[in-house]
Amino acid sequence: MFNVQAAEKIKASYGEADVIVASSIFTHLENPGKFIEAVKRLLTENNTFIIEVEYIGTIQATLQFEHFYLDRVFYY
Repeated sequence: MFNVQAAEKIKASYGEADVIVASSIFTHLENPGKFIEAVKRLLTENNTFIIEVEYIGTIQATLQFEHFYLDRVFYY
């Protein structure tokens, strides 16, 4: 849903963003590089991009295996 075309449309309607937050979505992306490219198109030059991801090392170390879902493409 969020791609370069969407970012350009948002930018045209509302201007550039100073901050973008991607909370718990990175593991669902099939192509994180395309997502980041769209984010870059939308951000101002002096910007902040915040991502939140679960760290696989912590999940394994604390045996939190209920965090594994079939809808997640990657674990970091």
